[in-house]
Amino acid sequence: MDELLKLTKPRLENKNAHPYHMYNMIMDTPSALERIFNEEQEIIEKVVSVLDSDRIDRILLIGIGTSWHAALNAHYLLTRLGNLDQSKKSVVVWNSFDFIQQSPHLDSKTAVFIFSHRGIKTYSYQSYMKAKEAGSYVVLLTGTEAAVLEPLDAIIRTSKNDQSAAFTISHSSSYYVCLILSAKLGAKSGSSEAKDIVDNHLSKVPQYFSSLLKDETPYKRWAETVQDKFYLPFSGYLGNTSNAYEVALKIKESSYCISEGFNVEQLIHGPFVAFSSHTALTAMITDYDKLGKERSHQLLKASKHVGATVLAITTIGDNTTESIVGIENTIKLIDVPDSISILTNLGCLQLLSYHLAILKKVNPDTFRRDQPLHSDCFSVAGLTL
Repeated sequence: MDELLKLTKPRLENKNAHPYHMYNMIMDTPSALERIFNEEQEIIEKVVSVLDSDRIDRILLIGIGTSWHAALNAHYLLTRLGNLDQSKKSVVVWNSFDFIQQSPHLDSKTAVFIFSHRGIKTYSYQSYMKAKEAGSYVVLLTGTEAAVLEPLDAIIRTSKNDQSAAFTISHSSSYYVCLILSAKLGAKSGSSEAKDIVDNHLSKVPQYFSSLLKDETPYKRWAETVQDKFYLPFSGYLGNTSNAYEVALKIKESSYCISEGFNVEQLIHGPFVAFSSHTALTAMITDYDKLGKERSHQLLKASKHVGATVLAITTIGDNTTESIVGIENTIKLIDVPDSISILTNLGCLQLLSYHLAILKKVNPDTFRRDQPLHSDCFSVAGLTL
């Protein structure tokens, strides 16, 4: 972490440079996605061929922190877009700490995907060593600059190393890798949705992400609206559940605020009781699942009734949500297929986290290691990441 603190000092080399790495990493994401499309497809195709063969009957997805959210994303994409929910291959997500502790059965018919920004986190490293020793097919998704000393079956490179502890560019890039892999796998099985993604959308994903960056007014307005609230919950459903988890983590990491992410129905069943006038709820709304949208609208209305501030992230084609939360509290993103909207929502959430940190006058890059007590708490406690 001391090395990370050195990396994340504000960039002030010239007066035109943006002072924080988190912002620069988000802005650099479209070019990272373009690099993946141009340079990583050959290795992704090889992995797809293995997963599509009789060689593999089980897939384990492993990560911790933001990388655990990447594993959840991969599960959603592989089972739905990749069509593995229709096959006999099981797909299971593991937190890398639990994976090491509980020792699931591993063999040569098991494919193990490790998600790791830099390939060096303690339990993620132990996970791929354990899988490698068991003879499993091991795939590592990690940064372009990560040094991997152990020979693995496949290494898919995501992005340059994040220069911010918020880890944005690497997470978005991991999602895009899994999107390409799942779409190609689903197309092989005859999925018309996956084929449409491959034929008409995969190459445009960097442009879709770029569309988020053209006007930051909605993100700044969101930050101004919620900055004085004590509690910042987020809700989502289907693939956006992991986005709700991720934005809550990002807000805690970058602004040090109390934030939680929930599946919309899980939030209704208990956590909602904590809502009050000190709460600002942000709901992610998609049209792909009508029930999820209906339940989200009901939650927003109930939250408003108890005095909470309510906001929503939706798409240009949604003409109903803003009547509940108000035009000023509605962020409308580009209309894209469901599996891609998870990535555009993710970019939006990263920008919300960043602009909140700026309003709070907090450096979003340092993991709070630039402040007394937090600066040496890990070393004092003997904690390692």
